[in-house]
Amino acid sequence: MDIAEKMIEYARTNNAAWNIEYICGNILDMDFASSSLDIIISTATAHHLPYDWLLEFAKDKLHFGGKLILLDLAKANSFADYLIWGFAALPNVIMNVFKNGKLHKDDPHATEVWRKHGEHDSYMTLKEIRSFVAQHIPGAEVKRKLFWRYSLIWEKK
Repeated sequence: MDIAEKMIEYARTNNAAWNIEYICGNILDMDFASSSLDIIISTATAHHLPYDWLLEFAKDKLHFGGKLILLDLAKANSFADYLIWGFAALPNVIMNVFKNGKLHKDDPHATEVWRKHGEHDSYMTLKEIRSFVAQHIPGAEVKRKLFWRYSLIWEKK
């Protein structure tokens, strides 16, 4: 699910499968039956949603044995965050050059779109994320990852 039609078109073209349904829409406006989803996977989207809503949504909509898998961005606030994520700066530049053939990956238009997009982003610290998780879906595993990211994995039991 994505609110951008072009992202849905890209996903359908590059990841077509009989058991995947792609939906263009805002998840906050969608209605799903309780225990109707096998898995919820989100990459760099959780920080756009009300976090408590997302966790409660997963708790209600996943069937028993269903999984919530998030990979998202977090805000640094500890020495360990700054140290580990600081080491990611050089590999990030190297990956950008390798993947895009240049130091800066975006054209001026894309850069402006990302700048406007960033004005509304809201990132939590790992401590804040773990606090929400403990309240809503105890037992979920939250791990710091490179490139200013964290993962959250939870299985509904």
